Amino acid sequence: MFKKYILFIIIFSPFQYNFAQECFEYYKSACIPKSSNFIYTENNSSVSFQFTSGELKEIPFTLILGIDYRITLCADKKFEDIIKFIIRAKDGNEIYNNSQQNFNLNLEFACRKTQDVTFELIAPEPNIGNNDTVLIDGCMGVLVEEMVSVKTGF
Repeated sequence: MFKKYILFIIIFSPFQYNFAQECFEYYKSACIPKSSNFIYTENNSSVSFQFTSGELKEIPFTLILGIDYRITLCADKKFEDIIKFIIRAKDGNEIYNNSQQNFNLNLEFACRKTQDVTFELIAPEPNIGNNDTVLIDGCMGVLVEEMVSVKTGF
C-alpha cells in the first residue's frame, strides 16, 4: 500500500508543479483594472496562486493613511466570477464584503487610517452531484495598486 502511495505522488507531482507554474504571476495577464483618470502603481503585495473550490486564502496587508487603493481580482473562468472578497480589520471586524455588491471583483477606496488588515478570498463551494463532489482548481490573482490620495478642496 505504501509503495502505491509513493508511486501516486511520483506520478502526479509533476502535474501539480506544472499547474502551480501556470498560476505564477497570473494577475499580470488576467487582472485588467478598469480605466481611470488616475495613475496607480502596482503594489508588491499583488499575488497569484492556485485556488480550489471552497478554499479560503488569507493575505495580510497594511493600509496606509493618505494612500488610495485599487484592488482587482481575477480568477479562472471555471469559478464564474463568484469569488467572495472580504477585508477584515485586525480586531476581526469586517470592513468590506463584496457579496453585498454582487461579488464585484473591482474595488477603489481611499484609506482613512493606517491599519493592518487581512484580505480574505473564498472560492465557491464545490459542486455536489448525486454520487460525487466535483472540485474546481484554477488560478487566482489579486492586483493591488496604489497612489497618493488626491488633495481636494481649498
